[in-house]
Amino acid sequence: MATTLAEQAREECRREIKAACRIGLDASTLDSFMDRFMGNFKRLCTDDEAGNKFWARIGQNMRDNGRYIGTFADFFARNKKPAVVSLDDLNLSLILVRALCFDRQIVPDHRTATIPLASPRFEICEGVDLDPELDTLWRQFLTGANIEH
Repeated sequence: MATTLAEQAREECRREIKAACRIGLDASTLDSFMDRFMGNFKRLCTDDEAGNKFWARIGQNMRDNGRYIGTFADFFARNKKPAVVSLDDLNLSLILVRALCFDRQIVPDHRTATIPLASPRFEICEGVDLDPELDTLWRQFLTGANIEH
């Protein structure tokens, strides 16, 4: 049972990822993935008024992001034998989701021409190591930048 706001926030996101992965997902794999974020949860979701306000403001978005990460990971894993979600599947999913919330970038939006993406969602995955080449390619794709091969 979560005893701090940071642990509660981590567990809420973890549950969303697990719920979205309808095929096999080993608990230790998910824990390894989630442990990478714990430092940021502890820094941002403090057990005080500021931490509570922060989580109240972005908690739903983060739970949604967890659901997206789980859905993508489930999709990637379905093409493998055995069909089990791996840490690589989760990492690739994080790259896709994180690219949509990186700090101060403008991404075309079919409904509103452009939308600035909120930086608080990025703060949770700030500093989390990702494959830099894939991360860069995906950001370029989303922003319409020229992709060099």
